[in-house]
Amino acid sequence: MSLVGQKKTSSSCGKDAGKGTFGVEPLRALPKEFRVVVEYEARPLIAQALAKFNVPGAFVSINRLGPVGDVVRGADGKAVWSIEHPHPWEISLGAKEGLPESEFLHVAGFRVILLFQPRPDETGVRVIVHEGALRVEQLATP
Repeated sequence: MSLVGQKKTSSSCGKDAGKGTFGVEPLRALPKEFRVVVEYEARPLIAQALAKFNVPGAFVSINRLGPVGDVVRGADGKAVWSIEHPHPWEISLGAKEGLPESEFLHVAGFRVILLFQPRPDETGVRVIVHEGALRVEQLATP
């Protein structure tokens, strides 16, 4: 069983010109077909973790991660690149007062903020439990 949230209105956040509350581009409009699903098994872990903040404004944030690169010089002086592609999604929990409520989705009783702009081919993400920890996966394209 899973619970699904959708946001159908556009919104913006933050006070800096063009930057959102967390220093990323604000979510301009969430496509109607984009969904956020919280699997039933993930709900108790999220609730327990958010309760530790002991504030009413605690939330779940979901962010897209890109590749991680590093460069060193080889013995011959040439650049040697190391590029890793870690798991593409990150979930974190936080609490910060004063964020506009319009920035949040409400999914399974949790406040969820997306810190990325969905790509046209993405249908959504789901929060699962993987090896005892919360993890985000991309929903399969229908």
